[in-house]
Amino acid sequence: MEFAGWQSMVQECEAILVRRTGTSSADWAQRLRDEGLSDQAHARDWLTGQGVGGRGQDAVIWAAFGLPEFFTATGDELLEAQYADRPELRPVADAVFAAVAGWPGLQLQARKTYIALRTPRRMFAQVVPATKSQVHLRLRLEVPASDRVEVLAPNRDQPLDRRIRLAAVEEVDTEVVHLLRQAFAASS
Repeated sequence: MEFAGWQSMVQECEAILVRRTGTSSADWAQRLRDEGLSDQAHARDWLTGQGVGGRGQDAVIWAAFGLPEFFTATGDELLEAQYADRPELRPVADAVFAAVAGWPGLQLQARKTYIALRTPRRMFAQVVPATKSQVHLRLRLEVPASDRVEVLAPNRDQPLDRRIRLAAVEEVDTEVVHLLRQAFAASS
């Protein structure tokens, strides 16, 4: 299974910026320099004032100030680092990845602290090595709380507000796969 690194997200952010503003991150970065903005906080404030926010703003910041160091890691390197101090949880994450393998349009994108499961439209799940004994499966899905599903407090920055705690491979069962399929379908 292939885990995309940050480059795919950088490209997506650039596409969002161009779609929303008609201007590339390189052009916006030049505007920042022309304005004499040399720190990220002031640059972000200025961009917000120009109507550039969210992922598009990230693309400009990366073009102007460079990518964070961990962006250069491959997807596999990011995944290995996530489980380096908790190798007993890696099979649990692998069971989730195996359950979704082959779904049409599915992308697995490695981030510094989680793996994003995405459709071409948006992220529908995250696999997070959250503790030393649990992987958290976060979902973008409107289902009520149950003995398996926790409803998390609403957070504007985190739309995946359902959590399933997984401590063993056996817990990636038909119910979990069904919930993953529902979240995938709702985000396709």
